[in-house]
Parts: sequence; C-alpha cells; structure tokens
Amino acid sequence: MRSEARAGISFRVKDDFNYYVFEVEKTSEGGRRRVRRFLNGVSKTLIEEFNGGYLLEKWYRIRIVAIKDKFIV
Repeated sequence: MRSEARAGISFRVKDDFNYYVFEVEKTSEGGRRRVRRFLNGVSKTLIEEFNGGYLLEKWYRIRIVAIKDKFIV
C-alpha cells in the first residue's frame, strides 16, 4: 500500500518514546485510520480501519475518548 498523504495527532505524550498517535492516511488503494501506541519507542497498532482514510479539501472534527486502555475515535 503506497501512501499519498498522512496526518496524525499525538496524545498522552510522556516523552519522545512513549505516546499514542491517531493517524489518517490516503493511499492509492483507498486509505485507513488507526491508533498506535509507542512504548519505549516500539510501535503497536491498537485500532485499524481500512475505510478510505479521508477526503482532500474537507474539514474534519476528531474526538478521541480514552478511558484506561479503551479508545473511541
């Protein structure tokens, strides 16, 4: 899957190696949205949806609810 454009929002940032990130990606095959966790610099994908990513030139409102280890985006 070749990425054409990607954007992300970091949250629960402790330092450069420990944080969470919400990413949206536009690819030639469609796109995806995902939440990844970085723990001591190692990435783990927690949620991933292949749903088209996003549309260019459109504004989005993103709400992330994080309760312990459960996420709603």
